[in-house]
Amino acid sequence: PFGHTRAEPLGALAIAALATLLAFQVGYAAVESLLRGTEVRPTIYLFAAFLGKVVFKSFVFWQARGRSGAALEALAVDAKNDILVGFIAVVGFFGARWGFKSADAWLSFPIALYIGWAGFRLGQENVERLMGKAPSDERQAELLRIARSIPGIDDVHDLRAHYLGSELSIHVHVAMPAELTLREAHDRGERVRLALEAEEDVLHCSVHIDPA
Repeated sequence: PFGHTRAEPLGALAIAALATLLAFQVGYAAVESLLRGTEVRPTIYLFAAFLGKVVFKSFVFWQARGRSGAALEALAVDAKNDILVGFIAVVGFFGARWGFKSADAWLSFPIALYIGWAGFRLGQENVERLMGKAPSDERQAELLRIARSIPGIDDVHDLRAHYLGSELSIHVHVAMPAELTLREAHDRGERVRLALEAEEDVLHCSVHIDPA
């Protein structure tokens, strides 16, 4: 399970590379269109294809956005990129029909820059995950709050969390009354472990028990 959690960030890195390639292709096509004065022949079939792509990718983005997991985050970025390119195609279609033949080419430049930046950020985020990045301070505070909410726990400290690919591995110290039996201390520690591992982004948790 530890090795397989790295598969999602690796897939996300592939999406980041494709986004960079897409950004280059969009920018290159825009420059080529302006230099050559390429003329578009708008037909209803082209418009239906562009619009269908925007609608379908909007549905994919709506389903993937806000979900945890590197693969779904990458899917949302990929869908958003395709929506932007499809939107430019729709604008270019109407521009060509109304005499603004270079409208899509000029609009492609900021889109290419945005797609390139989105690809870079996606790649950076998933490299950090593969390298064992810690979660945000807010997430660490939330994990501590969950552990401290378990009955019978005097204190929780020394939380250490890092990503194993797309999910977190956690180690935490919990303090309990020194007069507890080994069984009682073990059971309380297990409740802390199970509560933290129930979180969607947590893969593994180990609990060290300290006498208060």
